[in-house]
Amino acid sequence: MKFLFSDMVYIFENINTVTNDLLKKFDSLYTEERKIKSGKYCREDDKKKSLIAYILLLYALKKEYGIFEKLYFDYGKNSKPFLKKHKNIYFSISHSGKYVSVAADINNIGVDVEGYIDDYETISRYVFSEDEMKYIENGNSGAKAAKLWTLKESYLKYTGTGIADGLKAYDFAYKPDVFEKYGCKFKCIQKEKYYLSVCSENDMTIKFVKEEDLIKLVR
Repeated sequence: MKFLFSDMVYIFENINTVTNDLLKKFDSLYTEERKIKSGKYCREDDKKKSLIAYILLLYALKKEYGIFEKLYFDYGKNSKPFLKKHKNIYFSISHSGKYVSVAADINNIGVDVEGYIDDYETISRYVFSEDEMKYIENGNSGAKAAKLWTLKESYLKYTGTGIADGLKAYDFAYKPDVFEKYGCKFKCIQKEKYYLSVCSENDMTIKFVKEEDLIKLVR
């Protein structure tokens, strides 16, 4: 197993191109647990995201740690998932719209992706501080709201406290795309009308993954 000085974040950037035929190619890699979980979703799009997230995590673990096996999960405090057989490796998963993202490291890590939030006013009283609202309302509001949301979510996933700890308690107004706060390192990227944020103890490298990359797992 190799250890990294830079955390790896993998992004699959077009869930809309995923077909049932593609998903069937990975049948030998899914656990029954994953099949049951994905089967509980009503929307076909959500089923695809659940399965691709699992495959993307498997891809990341193979690339970074040489781990290639069916993945089984357990859940800790606040339902934070961890790998049953590799408890020394932390991971985080997020998906929104056409994007699915996975981050993995030997230390805590959190990742979140979200589309522009144009109706931010409906959630502002629960999510954004006074300074953050001033920042949002100074133009390009939907993009800024998405950036702040993903920063907060990535931090709460990193700490394992989850949304119950309160999104409004953490202020990221006027922050650049790479910075340090709350004893952590943060990195944001904007692509089309989406923001992705990562929170970690280390520097982060972000890679985009295509269908052909994932298919190599079963060749």
